[in-house]
Amino acid sequence: MDKEDQDIPEIVCDTVLATTCDTLVGQFVDQKYEVLEKIGEGGMGIVYKVMHRQLKRLFAMKVMTPGNSGFDKTRVERFDHEAKAASGLNHQNLVGINDYGVTPAGAPYLVMEFVEGQTIDQVIATKGPFDNATAIEMFIQICDGLDYAHSKNLIHRDLKPSNIILATENGNLRVRILDFGIAKINNPNDEQAKALTQTGELIGSPQYMSPEQCMGLKLDGRSDIYSLGCVMFEMVTGRKLFVGDSAMAVMFMHMNERAPLLRTVPGAHKIRPELERIILQTLEKEPGSRYQNTDDLKKDLVLVKAGKNPVKEVSQGRRRFKTLVAVSKIGAKVILAAVVILGAVFAYTNLSKEPWQRTMEQANNELTSGHNLDSAELLFRKAYQQAKESKQSAQVQEQILIQLSRTAADRSAPLESWQYASEALKLSRTHREDFQRASILDAITQSYLDSQTPNLAVPYAEEAVTVRKNTLQAPNNFITLSLQRLGQVYRGTGKLAQAEKVDREALAMAIQLNPDKGEARISDLYQQLSHVLKEQKKFSEAAENAQKGLEVSRAVRGEDHPFTRKLQQLLRDLKAAQDIEKQNNPPADR
Repeated sequence: MDKEDQDIPEIVCDTVLATTCDTLVGQFVDQKYEVLEKIGEGGMGIVYKVMHRQLKRLFAMKVMTPGNSGFDKTRVERFDHEAKAASGLNHQNLVGINDYGVTPAGAPYLVMEFVEGQTIDQVIATKGPFDNATAIEMFIQICDGLDYAHSKNLIHRDLKPSNIILATENGNLRVRILDFGIAKINNPNDEQAKALTQTGELIGSPQYMSPEQCMGLKLDGRSDIYSLGCVMFEMVTGRKLFVGDSAMAVMFMHMNERAPLLRTVPGAHKIRPELERIILQTLEKEPGSRYQNTDDLKKDLVLVKAGKNPVKEVSQGRRRFKTLVAVSKIGAKVILAAVVILGAVFAYTNLSKEPWQRTMEQANNELTSGHNLDSAELLFRKAYQQAKESKQSAQVQEQILIQLSRTAADRSAPLESWQYASEALKLSRTHREDFQRASILDAITQSYLDSQTPNLAVPYAEEAVTVRKNTLQAPNNFITLSLQRLGQVYRGTGKLAQAEKVDREALAMAIQLNPDKGEARISDLYQQLSHVLKEQKKFSEAAENAQKGLEVSRAVRGEDHPFTRKLQQLLRDLKAAQDIEKQNNPPADR
């Protein structure tokens, strides 16, 4: 009897697959994929070479690995939704997804093209950096693949050398980008996607993450452009852009340190100035100062390939960030707290494994793998108790309390969030690290706002702004966010004149940081200022700001996004209020 005619046994594995599990080899998945061998392993799963039973074709199968709690319903739904979107990608520079599903053990899997070739990191390890001509050709192909995916509302989030394969097709090198199956859907009109890809899950590799990704902010295609810049830097220099003692240290460098001139990197090939300028522009800290899309980036690369000098110069944003060094003086422990309060949830893999650290690692795993808030909070509380019992420093205990506060806020428990943050604030008075203290004050402010008691938040919000301004050099995103919260607090307590002043300051700073107004936060601030003006019966000015906010929201979020619709309704309400005001106060006859 032929093998195809036999009943094929399904794979049988433990519910939670260990990352070292090789039991799939020799088994069949979905009665059609024979697992031949394990060919790779990473943070997201294990990759196998498989043979399709009927087609007799080789494929690569990535079987996702779970967190401590296995694969919960939300994670599997998220995988299904994103895999379905990614399976529609069909481009010569992308490794296509042919099939996907879930094993009987509950592990999601993707079936992809099997591509023979070497990844970029393997090429660099064996041959060193790429020459200018080869690098430019590879960059152009990567741009083509990313531009196509971005046009389908998919961003990669984990672009790195090990996710880019160089294959030989008809004697020519062909770039193939891997892992768009774990990409994030960026469609503002897709409510299901929005529900399944909430913030709090931080995906990516620290050495290739954009500053906004390190800070847990909303991402778009410009984040992939920054990651591509890191890859480009490494391809032509043979060195990683930033290297640090820990993941957090590297993330802090992305947020604050300037990329070095490529010509100064020891061992790098001679790099054309025009190419260096392009790479440095992809590595701008502010998204608005980078290339705004991969098509523009590709056009400049094509000009350089043709021996021409692109018109683009390094943006003013690069010079602006040259003086922004105050934060870099903060100690490593403060770096960790600042990142955690922004929602970055990374395992402390580079620290010594004391009991509290191992528990923190488990808690962070619960957040990153399944966004299991209840389980994560219990583990954070256990870690805090362990830290107290082992007499860890006040800073260490603060870090855990801050994450407890954040987790409680995420599960809509503002009172508990406030309690954790208040306990952290007491500890901060023992050493008064300004940047960390401001993060705690922001957390307490948000807790009071969430519990609809803004009057209690006033002193905390005011002090947060003061500390931010004393610690950081304006303009700065952290200052803008603290100002935005203070404006909300003033409005909630009826201090409308003060709210208007603070809102205007926050808006002006946000526009200064993003002069092209390509950030959703700017539309939020326009709306916030419009509401304050409306409550002061300044209807005309309120309508003007609402209109500006609507234009930004349409450009950034899309016409059908709920926030855009809210601004449209606000604008209608304001125009109706203006009409009523005119009726009640007709112009005097001359």
